Amino acid sequence: MVIYNLLLVLGGGVGITTLNQLNVLHNKIIRAMTYSSFRTKIAPLYEKLNLLKLDDIYSLELGKTMHKFHSVNLPDNFNHLSLL
Repeated sequence: MVIYNLLLVLGGGVGITTLNQLNVLHNKIIRAMTYSSFRTKIAPLYEKLNLLKLDDIYSLELGKTMHKFHSVNLPDNFNHLSLL
């Protein structure tokens, strides 16, 4: 799970088209999990399932990674990174 989270944060610079495709796929999965119609509003489903949207997951993981960076708790292979 840690590797996935780091990839999510570091890969966050992917194109907007790719992010939109991931969001659409994620929403389809959420609707399928709840046996909802494709026209069902997605926000109440996330709330009902107590899940975060991909954008929120990205923001959370970025914040956690930046906290680890500033407190020097990232793995050694990230030591070459520095703030501009």
